[in-house]
Amino acid sequence: YIFSSSHQSDEAAASEFAHHLQTLYGYEPDRLAFRRLRFPTGYRSKQWVRNVVGVGMSSFFCEPLESTAIAMGHSTALCLREALRNQHVGVDLLRDRLNRSQLQLAQSVLEFVQMHYTLTQRRDSAFWRDYQAQGLAEHQRLWIEHYTKAPQGKRFDMADVKAVFGEFGMFCNLSYATMFYGYGMKPAALGVSQVKAAAIA
Repeated sequence: YIFSSSHQSDEAAASEFAHHLQTLYGYEPDRLAFRRLRFPTGYRSKQWVRNVVGVGMSSFFCEPLESTAIAMGHSTALCLREALRNQHVGVDLLRDRLNRSQLQLAQSVLEFVQMHYTLTQRRDSAFWRDYQAQGLAEHQRLWIEHYTKAPQGKRFDMADVKAVFGEFGMFCNLSYATMFYGYGMKPAALGVSQVKAAAIA
């Protein structure tokens, strides 16, 4: 059970989770025991410093999404493998490339999660209301406008994603299309048949 300590006390979170487990699965609340795990979120601006490389959650933690954490760790491992294979180029250059690519990757994940959290229609708690009150950044708003108001025949493709979020972004054009479509935003230029065709290809 994940909660924001700025919006809910430990006791209230435990009570809510216990009620959930009792209602859905029949657990007896007085037989439940919870452990609190606190964690800071964020990312390191440099994953490779001197002879140490941060991989996985030692370098980036946005929210407890296992698949994202695995993908981030995998990406760093691949970049490090390439660096070790090409040491003749010079460690400083390889270190800089890894740090730049992984920073861009981390920022793309944050962008995606921020847009997802801001666009959701949930208003059932102070957490969601406060988050949505922050609004979208200007470039995020323009990105959505590009998606929804593209002229007929204009493709929403990976070139668009890379132009906005960089070469090393985590999510592809269909990731954004799926998120936007889920929130009721339908592009003028990308019909359902085109999405299916792109997914099949």
